Amino acid sequence: NGEILPENSRGIWEGVLAKKDKAVAKKEKDIVVFRQRYKKFKELSKKGWLIAVGHHQKDIAENIIFRLSRGVSAHNLVGMKVYNKPVWRPFLFAPHQYIKEWAKRHKLPHREDSSNVKMAYSRNIIRHKVLSELEKIFPGSTGKIAQTGFDIVNLLREQKLDKMRLSKKHKSLAIRELTKASPENKLCLISSLILEN
Repeated sequence: NGEILPENSRGIWEGVLAKKDKAVAKKEKDIVVFRQRYKKFKELSKKGWLIAVGHHQKDIAENIIFRLSRGVSAHNLVGMKVYNKPVWRPFLFAPHQYIKEWAKRHKLPHREDSSNVKMAYSRNIIRHKVLSELEKIFPGSTGKIAQTGFDIVNLLREQKLDKMRLSKKHKSLAIRELTKASPENKLCLISSLILEN
């Protein structure tokens, strides 16, 4: 409904968590805080909220480096979608600086999560050190990393859709594939089947 949460959401749950269990490790705390934040988003969604967040191109690049380092499949490389109910990421393809300038031009309030500068989180080391060094060596690398991640995910999606299209010759197999597909892939497959007929 256009409202902004009154306080830093990570700060709220970090405080709750600290009171609850002082033995939680820093890495675990980051995961718990993330889960608590998205749990709150789901609660707000049930009340009709659409949660728009400011994730941007640098977040994608950071996420790709983070996930590659930890070891994930290519399907899960990017990790963020423009829309994943109830979260909408309208600026996912935009550079961070563009968003800051746009918000300033439109006189929109900006709230930076205070945890984004804490080097206790591995993501922040990637954000502030790794990506910064890469940008010095290869200017524009942040955008290129993000774009390459999306290209890989799209190629894999197309391969999967091609496999599903081939199976349409055997209708029962096509229906089985369609029922197992993600909502995004279902829409793509249905659209391509309609266009082919």
